[in-house]
Amino acid sequence: MNYCQAEWYDAVAQEYWRETKPLLLDVLQPWSGETGLAADIGAGTGLTTQLLATVCRGEVLACEPEEAMRVGIMSKIAGEDDMRRRVTIAPWTVHDLVRTVDEPITLITAISMIDHLLPSERAELLQWAAAHLIPKGALIIGPYEDTGAPNTRDNGVTTPMQDEKLGNCYTSEYVGRFRYEGWAKLDDSHQHTRWLMTWQLYEGDSLLEQRSSDFIVYPTSRQELINQAEDAGLVARSDGTFVVLQPQIEVS
Repeated sequence: MNYCQAEWYDAVAQEYWRETKPLLLDVLQPWSGETGLAADIGAGTGLTTQLLATVCRGEVLACEPEEAMRVGIMSKIAGEDDMRRRVTIAPWTVHDLVRTVDEPITLITAISMIDHLLPSERAELLQWAAAHLIPKGALIIGPYEDTGAPNTRDNGVTTPMQDEKLGNCYTSEYVGRFRYEGWAKLDDSHQHTRWLMTWQLYEGDSLLEQRSSDFIVYPTSRQELINQAEDAGLVARSDGTFVVLQPQIEVS
């Protein structure tokens, strides 16, 4: 995917993050104050990274392969003395992470990114987590809809605007005098699940700029993920819209 919207990412993600942040914070509470290693996979612009580093008190790896997105992480972390000492911003894919980190890990977050992984990459992540999580550690994935389907909510737009070319408007946010809109359209002609994305910048009714990109995802339902995790040796449970995966504890 071409992350041409990276500059605007935090603006168009506001409604989603206002909804997701308190839910994720609740899920993270059992690990509050933990000093072991943590990792945020597919960190984007660092929204989850900041939250993870606030809850946990140890080292945090923010793994984000897209250079344009890492700018957002750095801008959040560098200005905070404590986080600057503890958070490492790494240009790693999942494959890079599992090949690089061979040490015990306490907590892993994979938020709104699991469907971007190839099935083989997802299996690789689950196997690595099963091998490296400490007994009370966890890999947290989500959010999912309560129905068990991957999260496709409209991020705060009660009745989404629709456009034949652009698809559905999933968010509309103001920053100062400018309005930022995000549009998504499913490409039914593609052999995989391909989304056509458009981002628009408005002042009043005047369109100032438009950027477009596309990406392919490999959707997995909540139950499919749980089955894959159990095959890898993890124990799965649902916690609201998230799936919490933990290592199996052998009883002697």
